Amino acid sequence: MAVIDFRIDKRFSYANGYEFGKVGAYEQIDGTLTFGVIPSLDANKSIVDLDLAPTDETAKLYSLRAFR
Repeated sequence: MAVIDFRIDKRFSYANGYEFGKVGAYEQIDGTLTFGVIPSLDANKSIVDLDLAPTDETAKLYSLRAFR
């Protein structure tokens, strides 16, 4: 499984810009990761029903995951 795309949807100050000691303020990033999976690879054989999922012309299937 490989990350194919990394999209940032929103970016803002975490905890209203509160500064955490010497480290300072943090930033929160919300977005979406797109994963590409090749069902025929041995490393992916344990994923249940992966062979039933539709693939593209390169025999990959894609999965999206939101992150925060």
